[in-house]
Amino acid sequence: MISKGSASQSRKTNMQDKVRDLTTRIEDGVKELRSSDRYAELLRFQAKLPSYSFRNCLLLLQQTQGQATAVMGFEAWKKVGRYVKKGEHGLAIIAPTPYEVKTKEEKVDENGRKILSADGTPELEDTVERRIGFKVTYVYDVAQTEGKELPSLTKRLQGDVKDYDHIMEAIERISPVPIYLEPVDGAANGYYSPVTRRIVVDSDLEQKHKVHTAFHELGHAVLDDGGFDEGKEREEKEIEAESVSFVLLNHALGDEITPEEAGEYSFGYVSSYSSDDSLPEFKKLLGTIQKVSCDLIQKYDEALEDVRLEHAEELAYQIKDGYLHLKKREGGYEYAVYDHGGNVLASAYLESDMRIDEAAKVIMKQEQKNVYDMKEIDIRYFENLLADEKAKRERLADDIKCCLTDGGYVVTAEQILQELTGSGERDNLQKLLELAKDDNHEAVELQARVEKMFPYYIEETPSVAESKAPKLTA
Repeated sequence: MISKGSASQSRKTNMQDKVRDLTTRIEDGVKELRSSDRYAELLRFQAKLPSYSFRNCLLLLQQTQGQATAVMGFEAWKKVGRYVKKGEHGLAIIAPTPYEVKTKEEKVDENGRKILSADGTPELEDTVERRIGFKVTYVYDVAQTEGKELPSLTKRLQGDVKDYDHIMEAIERISPVPIYLEPVDGAANGYYSPVTRRIVVDSDLEQKHKVHTAFHELGHAVLDDGGFDEGKEREEKEIEAESVSFVLLNHALGDEITPEEAGEYSFGYVSSYSSDDSLPEFKKLLGTIQKVSCDLIQKYDEALEDVRLEHAEELAYQIKDGYLHLKKREGGYEYAVYDHGGNVLASAYLESDMRIDEAAKVIMKQEQKNVYDMKEIDIRYFENLLADEKAKRERLADDIKCCLTDGGYVVTAEQILQELTGSGERDNLQKLLELAKDDNHEAVELQARVEKMFPYYIEETPSVAESKAPKLTA
């Protein structure tokens, strides 16, 4: 017998292996991206972007709260197929403005000596002096424009998530700070503020990317709270948070996303903060990424299970001798116990306001069942199982009806179904079917079984010697 401790250790080992595999995918994905045509196209576009002085960078930082990503002038955006949106206000920067000033200067010869006129005064000549002035001009961030899609290393995730509400609630429960869904200006998808102690996720994102962003900012918050970020550069912090998000997203969404799909955003994001193709920052941070990811997966799974059970309206369990199904009703739970054939053995109502899984344990005790034999099963699987068993019973009843009708008995499939109230009765009917199909059956034995099983339908009981078979009518 496997102990609970060894089973728990096995799950932990499997989780660590999964995390290691996913972090390896990050490294491989980033390296592959950096050698792709997509990366080369991005470098060509970045070469077209103007570089700004330190003073202008400060101005842009103040006006956009650090959200600006690609900034150019009105005409420059038009050249790459994008146009400033109507109503957008430009970002003010200081632009150099060259101008010319006409002056007169003394002439000099090839040796640099002044050339004098006939009256002994220096000769003068007209010259143009070029000077640099400054003026305020306006530029626009890419978020203020629309038009041709720009080359990018990252692609936002698209699509809905099956258990989106439960997943987001579980993330919030394990977060050290509150999480809010709000519109976010600029190109950012969200942010974590250590000053205001809050996480904001852009409410305009699609569900998959909301979950991704929530995990990313959760990574920032946990790494910050745990002291992992102390003394690290911004690039290192971003690589850590995005890598943690990639691992958690793949774990949380399971079959709803592939590592390749998640990598459409994460690989490019990590690459943009890496100094070169060898990914020295990522390798340096790998231990922290794996540790934090493992810890958060464990906390997330526990939180998600709590959320799921708190919101569950209906559950089904496999038990030792069948199944237990319970459904929330006003003030309590309606439940039924089934045998393995889908036949109801007991049903009742439990008045209770406790959580549904706790109510199931109380019901098991009331029905004198062992709570340690309970194993939750998917409600859809349970419903399909009942439907399959019902279909089997109907087919069995129809087969018996056909055989008995051929033998001279008058009985409907519905009447036969009324006898299918338990697995024992079903077994008896199965034997009856086999007997009725046997051309060499003993008439006495068949008649005895029919009389026993359908006493309320027999109008007359002919003698065994009669050749006419007994008739059963509704």
